Amino acid sequence: MAATKKGWRQKQPRPQALANLSTALCSRILTAMAGTPNSSGFPWRPAVLGPLAVTLFALAMYFYNNLQPEIGLTLLGFAFAAPMVWIVLAARDAEDAESPVRQFVPRLTTVLVLGSAFLGFVMRARYPRITVIEAAFIVFYIAAGAFALRIFSNKPRRPTLTALSGGNQTPRLRREARRGK
Repeated sequence: MAATKKGWRQKQPRPQALANLSTALCSRILTAMAGTPNSSGFPWRPAVLGPLAVTLFALAMYFYNNLQPEIGLTLLGFAFAAPMVWIVLAARDAEDAESPVRQFVPRLTTVLVLGSAFLGFVMRARYPRITVIEAAFIVFYIAAGAFALRIFSNKPRRPTLTALSGGNQTPRLRREARRGK
């Protein structure tokens, strides 16, 4: 036990407590992780999906360099699937349909589909299974992109603000309205 400045002792965690989290503690952690973007909850998307994508990408390069291209390119497809999952979750959390993420969805989907199609085309003669794997990832990328766009289309549009008078006011009418008050 270590002493602090005021002489209080900090309680050291027990090894058995770390091995098995209680359900109350787990629910508290999951509740904090599920917080809305406006709250001060744990930002779990970048903390989980970012390192997951980087780890999968590094493993893909390792397996591809060790002459196991099927495993390597499958892991590469999963590494690129993580941002698609991220976009679907961002679409779900968006407040309205005009989110900047909406413009990014077709672009990312197009790049991933074209990359997978090119990879499948290039590898078709030497490794025919890779073409099938890449075709499956193409289907996933298109489905995730379409699902994210469908989520955005179901969101409400931003309200259009108009003047209370029902029309556009000229600067002269605005000055006269201010003087009249």
